[in-house]
Amino acid sequence: MIIEKQDHTWRSGKGHNVLHKGYRYLVQCDNPDCNKQFFRQEKEINGKHKAGAKNQYCKAKCHATHHVGTCSMEDCNEPITNAQKQRGHDNGLCRKHSIREQSRKNAIKYRQRDKDKVYKLLGSVCVNCGEADPMFLEIDHVANDGRQHREQVNHKWGADHKRAASMHPRHYLKYLQDNPEGLQILCANCNKAKERNGGVLYVRPAVAA
Repeated sequence: MIIEKQDHTWRSGKGHNVLHKGYRYLVQCDNPDCNKQFFRQEKEINGKHKAGAKNQYCKAKCHATHHVGTCSMEDCNEPITNAQKQRGHDNGLCRKHSIREQSRKNAIKYRQRDKDKVYKLLGSVCVNCGEADPMFLEIDHVANDGRQHREQVNHKWGADHKRAASMHPRHYLKYLQDNPEGLQILCANCNKAKERNGGVLYVRPAVAA
C-alpha cells in the first residue's frame, strides 16, 4: 500500500558527483502479518500502483504467505495464499480441496478416455440390433463371466461394497489383451434381454406383414 510520495535526491557516478532529483514512495507491506514500511523508487511503481492498488510486499515471503481468501468448500475455513494461486489453485479452494477436485476431474477424464478406447476396439455398435447411440450402449462379456471378472478386479473392496458393481474401463482393455473375443457391445435392451434369456442373445421374432 502506498502511503505517500516524497521528493528525493541521490548521487551517482564516479566520485558521486552526479546529482539526481526525483521521487520516491513510502509504502507499507500489504501482508497484514508484516506491515513493514519501506521506500521504493518511482521506476518501481507503475501507474496501477499509483492508483492505490494493493500490490506492495517487502519480500517474496510476504507475498507468498499473504492470505487472499478462504476455501469455499463447506465446513472448511483454510486460508488461500498468493503462493497457492500462483501454483494454479485459483479456484476458490484451499490446497487440499483443490488437489482433490483436480484429481476427481482427472479421474473422470481418464475413465472416459479408456471407455472410448474400448468402444472403438469393439466397433461402437450393438452387435445384435445395430444401435449406435452411445447413450444406450453397454459392454457385455460374451461368455457371461462379467460377475467373476468384477469380483476378480474388485476383490479388495468386498462383495457388498458399492465399487464391486462397477469396473474401470482400463480393466476391460486388459481383459481384451487376454481374451480378444471376450467382450462385445450391446445396447441396454439387448443386454437386458440376454440376461433374461439365460445368457443367450435374444433375436426378436420377425413380424408378419
